[in-house]
Amino acid sequence: WKRDVDRTLLRENLKLTLLNARLALLSRQTNSARADVAAATTALLQYEIDTPLTVLQHTLGHANAARA
Repeated sequence: WKRDVDRTLLRENLKLTLLNARLALLSRQTNSARADVAAATTALLQYEIDTPLTVLQHTLGHANAARA
């Protein structure tokens, strides 16, 4: 049960972090957006997420492109 709660909280945190990055981009705050994308990338790599590898690779590819 606890593990399901942890997964849910992690997913919600990732959603909020990426939403914050999107808002930062719309506000032309690229440094803040890059920091949020980096935080989301770290979370994706640090925690075990039940996501197919191809989806994870696709997401990280977009994150790396956004950082460039």
